[in-house]
Formats: sequence, C-alpha cells, structure tokens
Amino acid sequence: MTIKWWEKTVEYLFVKKHVSETNLVMPLDGKDESQGDTILGNKNQWILIEFKKDKDSIVSEKKKFHDFNAAYNQLKDRDGHHHIIYGSPVRQGIKVTLALKSQTYFSFVENNSIESALQTGIKFEVFHQYVKEFISFKKSTEKDSGGVVLDTNSNVIGVSSTGEVIECMTMKEYVIKYIPELAPVQRVTNTNTLKR
Repeated sequence: MTIKWWEKTVEYLFVKKHVSETNLVMPLDGKDESQGDTILGNKNQWILIEFKKDKDSIVSEKKKFHDFNAAYNQLKDRDGHHHIIYGSPVRQGIKVTLALKSQTYFSFVENNSIESALQTGIKFEVFHQYVKEFISFKKSTEKDSGGVVLDTNSNVIGVSSTGEVIECMTMKEYVIKYIPELAPVQRVTNTNTLKR
C-alpha cells in the first residue's frame, strides 16, 4: 500500500499534532495591541518553519534565492531555529502512515523530533535580524515591483520556554507587521494605485 500527500498535508499534520487551541494567543485590538506585542516579544522565543512535501522537495528551496550559496555561507552557522518540516511515510505492518521529520534550513542538521525543533526558539531581536538577512537573499517579486517573494509555506512560530506553540503567523504577515519596507507590493485590481 502506498500513501499520497502534499505540502499542505504536512502543514495540517503539524498543526493537528503540535498546536493546541488553548495555548494560542489571540490578537489584541487597538491600544492594547502594541502592549500585547511587546509582551509576546519578551516572553516568547521564535522559530521559522518551512513546510515541504518530502525530503526530496527540499532542494526546490534553492531557486527562491538570488544566490543560495551566499545565503548559505552567511546563515548556516545561525539557523538552529530555522527548520524545514517534511513528510515521510512509515510502514507499520500493512498500514502506511505519514510521519513528520525536520532538519535545519541551511546547515541540514536533522532534528531528533519535531518537539526538539520546537525547543530551538531564540529571542525576538536575534530572530528579527536573522529574518531580515534571510529575506534579503530572496528573489524580488515579478517585474521588480518591490518587496520580496514570500513563500506561503513559511511560518513564524512563537514558542513558550517549554516548546509549546503559542503563536503562529505566515512569513508575509510577519514582514508586513515588523518589516513593512520589505513587504511585497500588492496591486489593487480596480484602481491604478499600489498598496502594501
């Protein structure tokens, strides 16, 4: 028996197994929002996760960079919090299930478990600097319209000191919120103006 899965299957399996509804922080509105952001930034640690269908799909990440080797050389010694999570079929008798495995993004170090990957969070300031450097190596959006190409399978995860997932956002949401000058430009379809 074989099993068929996709990148989104891996992402959904991660959420199902490792994200508890009761631990997630709900966004705050208005004046409380900036205070909440400060609290989250101080108490959380941060990891960056890319989801891939399987281990063979990881090589496709290289084409997302102007110069992958330059990015690799600059970031490989600081990527302990940046992981690729992928699916791997596991046979148990006649039954085949999908297991999650992970490795660091540039240094290719395999994690013992997803739980151990969730224990690798770093402080916000260090994480933020890493993300800025990381996306500076990414290709620009089409026709050089500004901003970077932000992979829909890149996720910024806030983890507690015990490795519990307590906040999730896409890389695009993170960049728009914390690095708006690098956010991709979005064209409004019914006018000629540009929006970020």
